[in-house]
Amino acid sequence: MPPAADQVAAWVPPPFVSETVEQLSYLSRSAVVVFNVVLHLGRHFGSLLGFIPDQAGELNIRHIRGKLWLINSIPGLDYPQPLPPLVQYTGPMINTDAMDGVERMPPEVDSFLGSVPPDKPVVYVSYGTVAVLSEDLVRHISAQFTGEDFYVVWALPKSQQNGLPKQLPRNVFVHHWIPTPRILANPKVRVFVSHCGGNSVSESIALGVPIVGYPQFGDQLPNCARLASSGAGIAAKPQSWLRKDHVLKVLQDPTYEQRAKALGRLFKLYGGVNRAADLIEADVRGDLEMLITPPDVSFSSWFFLNGYDLLVFLAVLCSLLPWFVSSFIRHCLAALWTAKRSRAAKAHSA
Repeated sequence: MPPAADQVAAWVPPPFVSETVEQLSYLSRSAVVVFNVVLHLGRHFGSLLGFIPDQAGELNIRHIRGKLWLINSIPGLDYPQPLPPLVQYTGPMINTDAMDGVERMPPEVDSFLGSVPPDKPVVYVSYGTVAVLSEDLVRHISAQFTGEDFYVVWALPKSQQNGLPKQLPRNVFVHHWIPTPRILANPKVRVFVSHCGGNSVSESIALGVPIVGYPQFGDQLPNCARLASSGAGIAAKPQSWLRKDHVLKVLQDPTYEQRAKALGRLFKLYGGVNRAADLIEADVRGDLEMLITPPDVSFSSWFFLNGYDLLVFLAVLCSLLPWFVSSFIRHCLAALWTAKRSRAAKAHSA
């Protein structure tokens, strides 16, 4: 879910954290909870007092309260958390059964794939269109692909091809543009080396291809961490360089492909585009009003339902408790001292 969404649980790490919930230390989890609570309270009070304008979109609570949220993922790839009825998983917006609408493969790429021996797997490599690979990194990646263990199709923009060797290994083919869904649908492609952008992960898992993830920045970090946690791939450290043994690990262990295909089947169960359209139509008709929960109604409902009134009471009680205890102890000591002095006075008079 988007980290700024009001429905996200307090223990869900923000997008700049590359570990999943179960991987965080006690101090890290505490910091995440404090960060999210402060963020959510700030958004609630900022919206209530008018500090956050309506134009701020999802940052303004009043703007999103009672609205339908469509999440183009599934619980198996999201953080485990309780979500209200108006938050609906639909799976990714990709129809793997209708590839006719997907851009065709460049003929030279098709020709290379056709030349791959039947017993050799193909690894598809793409770092997306935003990340810029240095010449040193391109040179390093090229060196990792030497050998006959697998064949490689690498989508690399022309502006980043300066680091390529003059003579590529015969098992490697580089092209400046390759439609990712089209090549992932090719049965010869067994592994996707990816930066773990949202679309790349969705397309790869929908087509049952495991991922070797090398996240660079932003939401790529948690995407990669959750993917590895699901068992459909492995995640390297952020901005680390590609290693051949990582690719071989996923190629040689069939459980990664099995998990990716299982998640792909789950994607279909959540309905995709058709279910998203059905939910939007139901929302337009007003049918979803019956799913509105108290947190979607008002700030006070959210405050009381989440038990923050009890927390405030407990905080006040805990702050006053030391005073009550110390007053009680002083009272007891004063009574004992008075009784002792009284007994001493009686003994002296006797």
